Amino acid sequence: MRIALRDMEIRGAGNILGAEQSGHIGAIGYDLYIRLLAQAVEEIKRGAPIEEKQIVTLDLPLTALIPEQYVTDAELRLATYRRVAEVTSMSELEEMRDELIDRFGPIPDEVEHLFALIQVRLRCEALGIESVVEREREIVLRPVDTRSIDRGRLERELGSAIRFTPNLVRIRVVDLRRPWQQALEMVLDTIEAGMLRAKRSA
Repeated sequence: MRIALRDMEIRGAGNILGAEQSGHIGAIGYDLYIRLLAQAVEEIKRGAPIEEKQIVTLDLPLTALIPEQYVTDAELRLATYRRVAEVTSMSELEEMRDELIDRFGPIPDEVEHLFALIQVRLRCEALGIESVVEREREIVLRPVDTRSIDRGRLERELGSAIRFTPNLVRIRVVDLRRPWQQALEMVLDTIEAGMLRAKRSA
């Protein structure tokens, strides 16, 4: 039960204070309760709701976790999950990596995968991408204004593995000649470059 409550705290517990769900401090955790309370107080002071950051949906074929053998204490492991989930910048992520190496030693592959997912999440937040999901060996990024990106470059680099619609990009993993992680990074780089060009020309 304690692990389930902490897991809810890490992932978020939905609309706790609204009509869709109800809850109390024991069900959502002290830290999340305090954050929600502080947000409610701030909204009352402003007289307007605080715009919440878009949550990015990630579902990628990676085993991303903190192994029990790496952080043996369950309470500390759950707290580490929470801290990693709350990272808001690449610099914070690097600081977290350095801290883990200093405290627990070299980072295992599963934790590297966790950090890789956080990097993808941070980049997607900056680019306005709401989901990066793998289904039936195809990675789909949406929404993406594909008119503003260098589609030709991606087609040259990734061939038939890359496909576009006006609002999304598809990466067919089975058609790739390189690791899908590299292909995804290339797509994000290209979207970022397209956004920079659009801003300069505006």
